[in-house]
Amino acid sequence: SSRILSTLQQRVEVIRMFALSRVYYVASILPIKASMVKKFESLMGKFIWQGSGKILRVAFGELKNEHLSGGLNMPCLTTMREALLSSQCLRLLRSGDDKSISHLDYWMGYLLTDLVPGLGLGEQAVDTPEYFSKLGDCLAVLMISELLSASTLKTLTNRMIYRDIASFVTPKVVNESVLDYKLVWKRLQSPVVNPEARDVLFLLIHNKLPVLERLFRIGVKQDPYCLHCAGAEVADIEHFFSSCVR
Repeated sequence: SSRILSTLQQRVEVIRMFALSRVYYVASILPIKASMVKKFESLMGKFIWQGSGKILRVAFGELKNEHLSGGLNMPCLTTMREALLSSQCLRLLRSGDDKSISHLDYWMGYLLTDLVPGLGLGEQAVDTPEYFSKLGDCLAVLMISELLSASTLKTLTNRMIYRDIASFVTPKVVNESVLDYKLVWKRLQSPVVNPEARDVLFLLIHNKLPVLERLFRIGVKQDPYCLHCAGAEVADIEHFFSSCVR
């Protein structure tokens, strides 16, 4: 709140570096419940769209896409919690620490036997606690996708896991169009476009630019006319970009 963050991408980076980094520290050890993820995402959404009210926002799920897929590369906490738990477990298996490996063997040896030779042969737990059931589910998903195997155990990273299990909603404008938006997203990231202009274009492409004509249609403004031009000029998208005195 004490800093001026003029662009959406700046706010995403602040969330990534200063907020979620603390969440990740805990999430690598303890599963974060879905209800808590929902609360976190509600706070992140308010922070990203601060000052814009509750209208004309790009859906939070769409922001999780990479830049070249129409998003802002907003980290997905649901996906990250699965990736962090999995990579933490794999780190313990790679550590060579006998106590850690024996501990995992007791609770999950039946699942790990294909990854580490010798596991799953000793005493096994009869009832699996919720924590290890959740951890087992995460690893099972990776093994089914063939990302995790005995050959990849030592090289698999958290980033690789995140990318493999990530699945985000396609932007609405893409679903509603027959056009190929790949070139659109690529041009939006051009270095010749400054960050402020990129924000405007991002909202424009997603059909969320809050011009007066659109705000008038949804009952937010009393009239649709431009405040800067003489006469009754309707401040729609075309006017904003083509004929406004600004």
